[in-house]
Amino acid sequence: MEVVFSDGTRQQYEDMPFARGGQGALHYSKDNQHVLKLFTNLAPNRVAARVQQVDKIIGDYNVVGNDPYWNDLYSWPDKRATTPSLGVRMRRVDGLTRMDSYFYRVSSARLPADKRGWWLGRVASGVKLARAMWRLQQRGLCHSDLSEKNLMVDPFSGRLTILDCDSLVVPGVLAADVDGTPDYMAPEIVAGKATPTTQTDLHALAVLLYRWLLYRHPLKGPKQHAAQADLDDLLMLGERALYIEHPVDHSNRPQKLQFTADDVLTPRMADLFRQAFVDGLHTPAKRPLPNRWEEALIELLDHLVPCPNGKCEFKFFVARDGRPLQCPICKSYADFPDRLPFVKLQSPRQLHGKLTFANEGQYPRYVVGWPERPLYGWHADTTLKSSPDGSGKPPDTRPVALLRFDAAQREWYVENLALPQLQLGIGSGTQVQWQPVAVGSRAPLKHGTELLLGASDHARKAFVELRRVR
Repeated sequence: MEVVFSDGTRQQYEDMPFARGGQGALHYSKDNQHVLKLFTNLAPNRVAARVQQVDKIIGDYNVVGNDPYWNDLYSWPDKRATTPSLGVRMRRVDGLTRMDSYFYRVSSARLPADKRGWWLGRVASGVKLARAMWRLQQRGLCHSDLSEKNLMVDPFSGRLTILDCDSLVVPGVLAADVDGTPDYMAPEIVAGKATPTTQTDLHALAVLLYRWLLYRHPLKGPKQHAAQADLDDLLMLGERALYIEHPVDHSNRPQKLQFTADDVLTPRMADLFRQAFVDGLHTPAKRPLPNRWEEALIELLDHLVPCPNGKCEFKFFVARDGRPLQCPICKSYADFPDRLPFVKLQSPRQLHGKLTFANEGQYPRYVVGWPERPLYGWHADTTLKSSPDGSGKPPDTRPVALLRFDAAQREWYVENLALPQLQLGIGSGTQVQWQPVAVGSRAPLKHGTELLLGASDHARKAFVELRRVR
């Protein structure tokens, strides 16, 4: 099949589609580089608006451009087909699998052990999802059908790609073709009181992250709202939706809840889920924005340590300050050296004309050490961010230092990779003497060690606490 595009170019595609959906038929290109969606079931009075929508997504609202970083996060349309019918061309996504293959604990358990991925990869792909959704939200774009069927992932590396970007709701052009997948529709859509918007996407994002990290739906609990199954589902996901971990109303909480969000996640992440499914469940304006999820997920990565139990389905767990260093899923203790360093970060501030350091806000920042744990620029400098800047340039993910363990000496140390003014504190209190740690050298980490991560007014200070595993 020869396909002609609006720019006059031509390309050969397979005659038979490899898949069909509610919006169209999907064909592979003969060179296996692209996928073509030919739209079906498109009402004649919507054709002109659909053409305008596709052209705007390819042009004015294109969030990908020629940037390979963003290109990897979306299967973004790059050409509009005119012959044999209206359609769009997208790149073919290789090396990833549709998220629903891994989504549920039952289906994931059916996969070979070497294909299931690990929780670290799930958290990393969550970062990519939140980051990609934040970029759409900044342009006022609504996906309208964000679900596990429209996401491709690798649960080992954390790679993720969002599909179905040809149907984004472009402001003022065309209403959504679909209201979403039922499990992810915002309650106001399920109740018939709203249509897809960026705020309803926020609900879908929160549900996806909750299910992806905790293997269950945040609203599907034991509470029954009607005798008829269809009506019960409508009420459970709509006007009577209730978080299964609601802090006060426990009427929808499963009796055998193996673990809670507070058990498994960081306090910031657990609080965001409460904000999404308590405060924001029926008040869309209170739903967390994607950049807040991204920040919380990156912090969660700072706290992950490997679980020593090879049969543990998570394979990683959050090491939290003030709690035993024990996996909440399989109850195994970390089997690292008998102590782990908690590198607690403090931010500089001016107080009465003097530079001091203090914790940041509600959630103290720290990095839990395990061999080869990287420190990045945003750990050392408050002006550097762990998210893309306003121009869309992604953060610099080259480590500036590494936390390492010397097994022979049974000693933790920090290796300076790229911090030109890293300093180690010798002594304590007002008697601390600062000793430079040159790039390429290392310094020991003992209980009470202090580090200055730079000499500028926006460089952080770090305090090290060595925590016993048991």
